[in-house]
Amino acid sequence: MTALTIIKTEQAGFRQQWQALRKKLSLEGELLENGQRIEQVRRIVEKVRLKGDEAIAQLTADLDKVEISPEDFRVPEQQLRQAHRQLDETLLAALRDAIENVRSYQKQIKVKKQPDWSCFGAHLGIRYHPVQRVGVCVPGASAPLISTVVMTVVPAQVAGVKEIAVVSPPRHQGSIHPV
Repeated sequence: MTALTIIKTEQAGFRQQWQALRKKLSLEGELLENGQRIEQVRRIVEKVRLKGDEAIAQLTADLDKVEISPEDFRVPEQQLRQAHRQLDETLLAALRDAIENVRSYQKQIKVKKQPDWSCFGAHLGIRYHPVQRVGVCVPGASAPLISTVVMTVVPAQVAGVKEIAVVSPPRHQGSIHPV
C-alpha cells in the first residue's frame, strides 16, 4: 500500500515535487514513461483494426472474463424498453430532472448564429456544425455511471448530433446494467 504524500507549497523542493506529480498523472507522462502500457494499447488497437468485432469479443473474454458474441453487442430495443419499465420511479424522476436541467443549460450556452459581416468585399462569418456521430463510453459494469450518459448524450443531442452510440462493458453475466 502506498503512503499518502502531502506536498506543501512552503516546502523546499515543492516545485520539483509538483512537476513530478503532474508528469506522473498526465496522459503524456503515462504514454512517454510507460512503454509497456502503450505497447499493450497498440496491440489491442491493431487486433481490433484487423479483426473488428471478433477481436472485441475475444478481448472481452480475455480482459473482462465475459463470453459475448458480436451478435450480442447491440442491446435489443425490447430489452431497453423492459429495463426502462423496471426502473425505480424515484430514480426515473431524478434522471428526467437531471436531463432537463442539462438540456436547458446546454440550450442556453449553445452558440447562436453569429452575425455575418463583410470586409474588403469578402463575406465573413462563423458557422458551427455538429459532428455527424459520437460515441459515448459509460464505465462501471457493476455500478454504471448514468451521469456520464446525461452529461455527454444530452449536449450532443442539443448540438444536433444525428447518431449517438453508447457503449458499456458487460456485467459478469454478459448483460448491460439495466440503468
